[in-house]
Amino acid sequence: MERKYDFFGDFIERYDVFLFDCDGVLWHGGERVAHAFETLQKLTDLGKRVLFLTNNSTLTREEYVKKIASYGYTPRIEQIYSTSWVTAQYLKRKHPDIKKVYVVGLESVAKELEEVGIASQPVAAHNGMEMNMTLFKDLTIDPELQAVVAAYDHNFNYYKLCYASLLIQEGRPFVATNEDSYIVIGGRKLPGGGTVVRAIAKATETEPLVIGKPNPYMCELVCETYSVEKSRCLFIGDRLDTDILFARNAGINSALVMTGVTSEEELKREDAKGEQAIRSTFIIKDLAC
Repeated sequence: MERKYDFFGDFIERYDVFLFDCDGVLWHGGERVAHAFETLQKLTDLGKRVLFLTNNSTLTREEYVKKIASYGYTPRIEQIYSTSWVTAQYLKRKHPDIKKVYVVGLESVAKELEEVGIASQPVAAHNGMEMNMTLFKDLTIDPELQAVVAAYDHNFNYYKLCYASLLIQEGRPFVATNEDSYIVIGGRKLPGGGTVVRAIAKATETEPLVIGKPNPYMCELVCETYSVEKSRCLFIGDRLDTDILFARNAGINSALVMTGVTSEEELKREDAKGEQAIRSTFIIKDLAC
């Protein structure tokens, strides 16, 4: 693992495509990360391709455009690869027969699915619904629902867990946008979408197909869309178990930026694993030009 690299001095000639994670790289806890957006603009001015690959499913691509623009860099919608959108693309391409799904998640997931012609139940329909052993015995499911799509859902409850589990028990595919265990908010770890996904997986004894990082599917979409060489791509992220593992799985180089969730202590613990350690190609302090 290489250290103390200067972002522009060392990377600008090596790479043509720069793939950025968002949380912990561009912003952290709602606050913009120093130097990040100036670097995005400089890369764009130099003719480099800048793309955003995020596991956060809580926004649509249009909403991500607005959020990134609010920090001072205005991307095109084609630059955004969010797991809500990527999951919809996966289902459209790999399972064209699926026309309606059960979404355990937020409206952003349902909207991106709708954009590709996949319907879902109203995502708030089961918010606050009661469930117990007696009610479960008589619970019926919509026969038109052909799959379960699980994501971050701050309205997750026992009713949704039971409903999703019945669908999976009856053979519907189980798909997850991502399995991030937490999101850092104000220095605290807010349980992430992975906790919802794990609850459903435990209840059904069924492992989901996880579309987001570290699954390399996002990179496959990028390479297919832009016909880029992987050797000319650099992924910049702040998490070892999603971002850096994603880059390794995708066969591209990575830079771990120390502005997010990974600490020096965590790096030392990971290094101690030897051959089993998840290591980035580079480690950089920040995205300073």
